Amino acid sequence: MEGLGGVFDPEDAALRTACARKWAAIKGMSEESALPLMENRLSLAAAMLHAGLADAMVAGAASATAEVLRPALELRRLYPGIAPVVSCFFMEVPDKFYGDSGRLGFADCGMNPEPAPPMLAAVAGAAARAAKELLELEPRVALLSFSTKGSAESPAVLKVRQALELAQKNSRASS
Repeated sequence: MEGLGGVFDPEDAALRTACARKWAAIKGMSEESALPLMENRLSLAAAMLHAGLADAMVAGAASATAEVLRPALELRRLYPGIAPVVSCFFMEVPDKFYGDSGRLGFADCGMNPEPAPPMLAAVAGAAARAAKELLELEPRVALLSFSTKGSAESPAVLKVRQALELAQKNSRASS
């Protein structure tokens, strides 16, 4: 299994075997049964995370959210101390005016499409924690709705306001 500066060839047989071994151990199956699963690069990447061969997985530009999340959830490699399962992604834009020198994090409710206020607050907190721990950013969190400064009232706007209050309370409690 050869990596060049932490870059691995997904076609490397030793890498696939090591990852299949990890997958098999977690799922209670034979290594031979797990090996064909490593042909799926998303499954291979999830197994690499579990095996300690990777620190993160970048995916989603060419795959649906469910396809990206399925292997990771199958192995249950979740971020320590964060429940329920949430997802977020980070972007760097050329205009350094935005975010923290052009670096932005976005919480994606793809896992929880209609979150209640406590879940929405947890999503915000998880994204803030990930930005701080993974990118060493001092997070500034915004919860968005279609109402600008109270211009609209609806259950959706109320939900975001309630989530904001909970997120602020949670943030103060963890400080």
